[in-house]
Amino acid sequence: MDIQNEPVVVTATPTGFTAKLLGSIHTNTAWVEGEFKTMIAARPQAVELDLSQTAFLSSMGIGLLVWLNNEVKKAGGSFRIVSIRKRVLATLKFSHLDGMLCATSATVVPD
Repeated sequence: MDIQNEPVVVTATPTGFTAKLLGSIHTNTAWVEGEFKTMIAARPQAVELDLSQTAFLSSMGIGLLVWLNNEVKKAGGSFRIVSIRKRVLATLKFSHLDGMLCATSATVVPD
């Protein structure tokens, strides 16, 4: 039996949600995507993302964050990354997505 720990913990806030990704996000993003779809369906005013425990984001993981950002903003909400590991921030900067995902003001934690 293949047991997987939850890769994301979503917590409700007065204006929306905080989502904390746990571990690296590779190609199997179905669980995370399902949690993000549940958040979007609630039409939150604000979504905050904590990447302090995420050491790696694949291109699929990055695409998922872009999708989440776009869906939240399309519904009139705000999206921002509140905490991020140095290596993951470097990846977002390299891909020129740090500004779009509001990662530049996030707390940076060492790798």
